[in-house]
Amino acid sequence: METLANVVEDIVRSVYHQGFKRLLILNGHGGNVAAYYHLNELVNELKDLKLAWYSWWQSADVRAFADSHNLKMYHANWSEAFPFVRCTAVPRSEKQPLMTNRILTDEQAREYYGDGVLGGVYQVDDALMNEMFSIALKDVLKLIEVI
Repeated sequence: METLANVVEDIVRSVYHQGFKRLLILNGHGGNVAAYYHLNELVNELKDLKLAWYSWWQSADVRAFADSHNLKMYHANWSEAFPFVRCTAVPRSEKQPLMTNRILTDEQAREYYGDGVLGGVYQVDDALMNEMFSIALKDVLKLIEVI
């Protein structure tokens, strides 16, 4: 995580020193949170830097969409199965949610979670996925306006 945080900081510093003072980072993975916290320190150092971080699955609008369709969002389930990211056939089944309070090694996590889906349905209709993508895109466009 330290390497990721340092790489992201280096990118932000580089574009900042090229004159970019307003940045939006579109985050696609919960494991990137280390970079987010690291950037909190950076914005205190670079006083005129305006920085926003968007994790689409945490969006109130995206969550409201999922709730309106009685869909639960878990890691790697339907909520991440956009038509443009599928590499293989996706099961049409549902997986019981898997949760643990243990901190697992990489090997233990692969054994416990198996395919990486932490629960819920694997896939929903592409029309729903496209609608959710549009909702996230609207969020991003709003953020760009206010940075």
